[in-house]
Amino acid sequence: MGRVIAIAGKGGVGKTTIAGFIIRYLKERSFVPILAVDADPSTNLNITLGMEVNETIGSIREKARSPEIRDEPFVNYLALIDYLELMTNYALVEGEGIDLIAMGRVEGKGCYCAANASLRDILKRLSSNYRYVVIDNEAGLEHISRQADGKVDVMFIISDLTQKGLMTVFRINSLIKELENEVEKTFLILNKVKGEVPPSIPQIIHDQGLTLGGRIMEDPSFFEYELSKGSIFDIKEDTTSYRDISQILENVNKICGLW
Repeated sequence: MGRVIAIAGKGGVGKTTIAGFIIRYLKERSFVPILAVDADPSTNLNITLGMEVNETIGSIREKARSPEIRDEPFVNYLALIDYLELMTNYALVEGEGIDLIAMGRVEGKGCYCAANASLRDILKRLSSNYRYVVIDNEAGLEHISRQADGKVDVMFIISDLTQKGLMTVFRINSLIKELENEVEKTFLILNKVKGEVPPSIPQIIHDQGLTLGGRIMEDPSFFEYELSKGSIFDIKEDTTSYRDISQILENVNKICGLW
């Protein structure tokens, strides 16, 4: 089974960008193949990676629920869950060293719980084919409470230096421990940092039982990238943001041997 890296945090703190940087870091060091999982209903990871998504797990599930599909003769010979597993292959976007699958909107009114192609089920089936799996989770705590990611080797919880951001991090960390989620190691990454981190912050983080993985400084050149139509691979290697995330990953590897 591939090593699983998951990204969590509140909305707007840069989770998808950091997921993209991690995937780029792995690919550039030939730590492939990689499965990129967009578990956020807004489905933006493909844009970050420069990949095109035509189907999501959510859209496939919706089609499977429709009378037109359920009345198809070939579906009658398959259990609905088997049909969904078969159709999941159509949602898998294949790239050079990186494959991508997007969950989309997987819950809805009247959904068939027994036939729900959950993230956990998909990861169980696909992860053995990949060296690394990187999951860009939806914002907030719901995916933690559902234990949707299954077994995770490293969870990066992302925050900016705001009270709301840090409180979300602490709630996520507490929920992971409370529910005894299968998360081997958790690190906090401070993103969009302006200037020095206040001296009190590392101690507060430590008191919450978290390990500070590092900080990513606010990067003016990154705003230019966000306004462009390029992918994360178009960002120059010497930009502040990519240097910072690379250093964080090297430090984390020294602690828990990810590579």
